[in-house]
Amino acid sequence: MAATGLPDCTPLPSPGPAMSTTATRRWFGDRFSELHPQLQHLHSHGGRLLGEVTITYGHGLAGVLGRRLAKKMRFPGPGAHRLEVTIAHQDAALLWSRSFDGQAPLTSHFAPVGCLAEGGHWVESTGPLRLLLTVDVIDGGWFWRCLGIRL
Repeated sequence: MAATGLPDCTPLPSPGPAMSTTATRRWFGDRFSELHPQLQHLHSHGGRLLGEVTITYGHGLAGVLGRRLAKKMRFPGPGAHRLEVTIAHQDAALLWSRSFDGQAPLTSHFAPVGCLAEGGHWVESTGPLRLLLTVDVIDGGWFWRCLGIRL
C-alpha cells in the first residue's frame, strides 16, 4: 500500500507558544532539525494537511495483506483520493485524525517507545489494530516504515 501526493500544510490556530517538548520532538531528539521546516512547524504547533493522494496496493500476498490492513484502517480503494489529516499533540502522544474523500474521520493515537537515536519506534493504535512503526528521515521527509502488526 502506498500513497503519493504533496498535500498542503495548514497550521491550526495555536493557543499559545509552541510546545517545545512534544513527544515527536523528544523522540527525534537532535535529528528533529533534519526534518523539513514545514514538518518541524507541524510537529511543534499541530496543523492540518490537505491534498490529493494516489493509493496503490501491491500484488500477491503483500497486496492481499495490504488491502486487508487498509480496510481495517478505512483507507479507500486504489486511485486518486482527497485526504485531510489533522495532527495534534498530547504530552506523551501524537494524534492523527484522517479522512478520505470527506468521509467520517478516523483517529489514530501514536505513542513513542524510546527514541530514534536508540532504535525506538512508535505504536499506532487505531481501534483494535496496533502498528509498530519507525521513521526514516530522507531529504527532510518523514517516511513511516512498518516493523510489525498486532491485532
